Amino acid sequence: MLDKAWVHLCRVDFAYESGARCFVEVVSAKLAVNGKIICSCTGCRNLERHTCNEVVSHLVIHGMDEAYKICTDWFHHGDYVGLVEGQDRVWNAEILGLYEDAKWSDEDLPCKGSNLCEAAEGEDRKEDEFLVKLAEAEMPLYPTCVNHSKLSATVTLFRIKTQNGWSDKSFDDLLETLSKMLPKDNVLHTSTYDVKKFLKSFDMGYQKIHACVNDCCLFRKKLKKVDTCPKCKSSRWKTNMHTGEVKKGVPHKVLRYFPIISRLKRMFRSEKVDVDLRWHFNNKSTDGKLRHPVDSVTWKSMNDKYPSFIAEQRNLRLGLSTDGFNPFNMKNS
Repeated sequence: MLDKAWVHLCRVDFAYESGARCFVEVVSAKLAVNGKIICSCTGCRNLERHTCNEVVSHLVIHGMDEAYKICTDWFHHGDYVGLVEGQDRVWNAEILGLYEDAKWSDEDLPCKGSNLCEAAEGEDRKEDEFLVKLAEAEMPLYPTCVNHSKLSATVTLFRIKTQNGWSDKSFDDLLETLSKMLPKDNVLHTSTYDVKKFLKSFDMGYQKIHACVNDCCLFRKKLKKVDTCPKCKSSRWKTNMHTGEVKKGVPHKVLRYFPIISRLKRMFRSEKVDVDLRWHFNNKSTDGKLRHPVDSVTWKSMNDKYPSFIAEQRNLRLGLSTDGFNPFNMKNS
């Protein structure tokens, strides 16, 4: 556990600088990235990385961020014992767990060729950027705020906007007013555009794939540039009902595909969720009673048919049924 006594001393006291330097050296030994660690001064507020000497200088000149100073757990710097013990900081513990899981899984990733290595590094870099965004979102709404983080405040306000059908203009006015009402150093966004951009950083996205109006095919791969369905000959594009003109670029139907691999990878990054995903491997019923699909005959036949697949406990059996599924209560999707 990190020594925190020095942070309450006067910043002109030599003991304060000595404590800050010891703190930085301990953190650097564990969490430094390219010789830089997260700076917790009032200016950087755990959002920027600097060299050890720069961090010490910032702490002496500016002092530590007030909200972070009073925390029992300096989770940005590896001090998170309290996070596990305190019921009110479980979310912070999960964030730190994601950081640790990402760190070790990246180091253990085997590279069997330059292309594979580069692709893996690219994907992991995106995940690491997501984790940094997650940590940034967890920062207090303003330095002494204990009830809301940047993310929780943004999501709460945006949910109210959506539920009540507010226009973007009215939401902009509300955000600007709230920002002025809150303490000076608040991190609340002041426009709908900024809010959507912030929330989009947590979105894993989806792919739009044009489909035949009669559901014959998807216009992808070798059909990507085709204008008519090869089976029913229907046009891929909508037609102007008044002029009969084909509106090329405006498809009749669009399939929204949510890639599952990236989502599973993110789930496995969480230590808690990872245990749940592998539950089926070691929890088969031993008394012959059916309590879970893992105890079924179908599951057993799958094991018998694909022994190499079931040998890896992280392999998942996915049965997706979307018959009759109608998202957002819409008739057209």
